[in-house]
Amino acid sequence: MPTGPDLPSAAMLMRIAADHGLDLTTADADSYRSLMAGAIESYRKLEAFSEPKLPVKYPRDGGWRPTSEDNPFNGWYWRCNIAGAASGVLGGQRVAVKDVACVAGIPMTIGSSLLDGFVHRAASSTPSPATARSCTSSSRH
Repeated sequence: MPTGPDLPSAAMLMRIAADHGLDLTTADADSYRSLMAGAIESYRKLEAFSEPKLPVKYPRDGGWRPTSEDNPFNGWYWRCNIAGAASGVLGGQRVAVKDVACVAGIPMTIGSSLLDGFVHRAASSTPSPATARSCTSSSRH
């Protein structure tokens, strides 16, 4: 069964228009409904697709928010450990990943308190924390 938005009735379109100070005739509303039908049907088909989920390549803990003693200048938003590859350019090194890069399962804010606690489900392709032994997600707050 398709999900997504339903095509609004002509009466609903006329109410919306009136709420915005526009005078819409029934013929106008019917015309707009015809124009909207194809787009809404496309949206409904898109909603039926399953969201692709990439596997997490390297295990990680859920992390923790640093205490004020560990983070006196509030330079980190979240700390976590990701057991990455043992070899490679960053093998065995600690790295910091700014919280504008999605790291699956790790909270990020993108520098905004509005997104405090947002956890992305997919891993980022750049920069890749997978080659490091641990990471620190940093943010200015």
